[in-house]
Amino acid sequence: MRTQITLYGEDSEWFEDLKEDVGEQRDGNEPTNAELARLMMQQFNTDS
Repeated sequence: MRTQITLYGEDSEWFEDLKEDVGEQRDGNEPTNAELARLMMQQFNTDS
């Protein structure tokens, strides 16, 4: 299964800012879009 999303404007900028923030925490190793989405889903999941 594959899911594709498109972000525009401020949402797109916010997503890129989040990628940069995670990259800074990883000593410059920015996550892929899929990795960042997975990290966000893990934080949202209240079961874990």
